[in-house]
Amino acid sequence: MRKSAKKLRYAAEAVGAATSLKTKRLYNACKQMQSSLGDFQDAVTSRDRLVHMADAARRRGEDTFGYGLLYQRERTIGLKSLEEYSEEVKAIRSAYERLTKNAKEQAKKKNRKDRKEEKKQK
Repeated sequence: MRKSAKKLRYAAEAVGAATSLKTKRLYNACKQMQSSLGDFQDAVTSRDRLVHMADAARRRGEDTFGYGLLYQRERTIGLKSLEEYSEEVKAIRSAYERLTKNAKEQAKKKNRKDRKEEKKQK
């Protein structure tokens, strides 16, 4: 999902640069989702690393309580990063639908303008 959000964000950026369509809302919604999913992935990776570090410390006879605290902190960070996921999906969908609607309206206006120009030339 994170890669898809990234691709859509880059597409929105390109469309915004190449046309008069306002793509900032879609761009920002995708960027927010990418950030949240990145935070989640970082927390997953950190937890995995902490498990290995705690296991090694345990085998050396060291206290591993601190690793458990850090693990729980990373778990909390990961869960918090996913709390807004469904809202982020809605924001992307809403921004995309709005952009699509605006693109269709612009196309209709251009078609009307082109037809008027054709009539003038006849």
